[in-house]
Amino acid sequence: MVHKNYDGVLCLKRRLYLVLLLVLSVAAAAKPSIGLVADYDFVIGDWLASEGAFYLPLSVSDLPFLLDHLDVVIINDAGKLDDITVDSLKKFLRSGGKVVMFSGVLAEDLLPDSLELDYDSIAFTLGVTELVPLSGVALEYEGLPLPLGTAYTFTQRRSTALASYASGELAASRNNNSLVFGVPAVPEALAENTALKRLFLDALKEFTIDFTVLELAKGKVDPNNLTQQAKELYLEAERLEQKIHEGTLGDAYDYLDQALALYNDAYLYSIPSRTKETRAVWFRPPTTKYSISQSLDTMEKLGINLIFVETWWEGGLLYPDGTVSQRSEFRGFDPLEYIIEEARKRNIEVHAWLEVFFSGYKRPGEILEMHPDWACVGIDGSIAVKSEEDKYFIEPAHREARKFLIDMFVDMVERYDLDGIHLDYIRYPQQNPVAYGFSPYVKELFETTTGLEFPTDQKHRNWQAFNRFKEEQVTSFVAELREAVLGVKPVEISAAVFPGNDALVNKNQNWPLWVDSGYLDFISLMLYSRSTATVDSWIQESLLSIGSKIPYYPALAAISIPEGDLLLEQTLLTHKYNLDGVAFFAWQHLTEESIDMLLKGPFRSKAER
Repeated sequence: MVHKNYDGVLCLKRRLYLVLLLVLSVAAAAKPSIGLVADYDFVIGDWLASEGAFYLPLSVSDLPFLLDHLDVVIINDAGKLDDITVDSLKKFLRSGGKVVMFSGVLAEDLLPDSLELDYDSIAFTLGVTELVPLSGVALEYEGLPLPLGTAYTFTQRRSTALASYASGELAASRNNNSLVFGVPAVPEALAENTALKRLFLDALKEFTIDFTVLELAKGKVDPNNLTQQAKELYLEAERLEQKIHEGTLGDAYDYLDQALALYNDAYLYSIPSRTKETRAVWFRPPTTKYSISQSLDTMEKLGINLIFVETWWEGGLLYPDGTVSQRSEFRGFDPLEYIIEEARKRNIEVHAWLEVFFSGYKRPGEILEMHPDWACVGIDGSIAVKSEEDKYFIEPAHREARKFLIDMFVDMVERYDLDGIHLDYIRYPQQNPVAYGFSPYVKELFETTTGLEFPTDQKHRNWQAFNRFKEEQVTSFVAELREAVLGVKPVEISAAVFPGNDALVNKNQNWPLWVDSGYLDFISLMLYSRSTATVDSWIQESLLSIGSKIPYYPALAAISIPEGDLLLEQTLLTHKYNLDGVAFFAWQHLTEESIDMLLKGPFRSKAER
């Protein structure tokens, strides 16, 4: 082997970091991302490369910053690890990461008095409780001898032996999260030793390949209930699973990924796909016609048949020449008109997404700047809603403000060939920790219409009556808006609302009453949780109020669920409860993985609303 200059490649290594981390971030779930630390003679790196196994070359100082991007860390000849690195490795191991280490690093912790093991040492973390130096011994692995000038025997809790020295002492062992070798390090002098190379690579394959992911994927599939296409995928996955044990480390990783993908696809193709259901997304349009068309093309491919197009938000309109100004990023063309025209070609319905009482973010917005007395005011006199990241709201009880908004939405329906309007932020601001609705206007209106004294704090006898008053303001707005809009055009009216008691208690949003009163044509509850059990519970609870009175499309949080399998799991709850469809918040947060899994699975067939 030709000796390589470590310093000469440091700059190149640094320049490659961004590219390498990008590769690691998009790697398949089963294939481990490997970091190789302190391989100064590039011996282990060459071994991995010869097997087609990708790795990221690192120094010890890199570890605290890059461990989040790795699944496996191999530490060759690093000397004593500092406290920061040890703490980082401990967290890495606790989070399921795996560490491969040569005994030369552990010797710094354990020798000369190996029996007094410091709890903070990396040796303790790896489960190594004793390290004994040997000299003049030989390692034998699969009949191949390896004479060693220096070696270490060691004890590792809950370990599995992989090889032993001629003396019979343990040379390498592993447990769930650590693989330790009794060789102090692998210098260039040992690069060509076949016994050590095979021991290292075989141990690494056994240590890093996680067959449980295959078992889980395979367990989802019923092999006796598959279409022909799914059956072929399943059988090919079984064939590749057997090949993992053969060939090189790189081949094993590839077979693992391929088998996992095929088992997953066999499962997806076995999921029933309905031909009648609503598939909706919230859609904040990009700023060019080309990008809009690209988005609509992908939606059509996925089978999306309804889009809530963000049309009124943060105090601005999507389109020009409206009651308030068009948002500056869209000036020069009419995105709403273009979206409606292009969506029609793709058989996608367009509903205007209206963030009704939300007038501005970090600033009041155009309406409240013109009419500051229309603002929703906190009991402490605040206008910016701190609990909602400094959002500003229009007061739902203010008669002039209500008329302004209703007239704006009616004008929108008159001007555009919309299929519906979709009400978001159809509520008071978050009422905890600061209650809202305390402007002088509301005080006078409450006392005039109810004959009750306006409450000044939560202990006031009329506090609950005031909360009911606020609920009535939001409910009557929905009723008035419906009457005004349907007087112009027969479009659908829907709303995005909060689940559970939170809607009523903290938002004054009595949506069950809207359902019972026939104010909505369909409803979407914002079931935004990464927990499928929580989403399931919310659906069961909400069905007690909705039943079969109107269509119900649960809204799922694509914004916080990049994993396709988790979003799919929640989507399938709509099948479990025989719901009318599903909606995703929001289009720009649906990942390629999620789209692919939906397209192969429940959205495989085109569906009509």
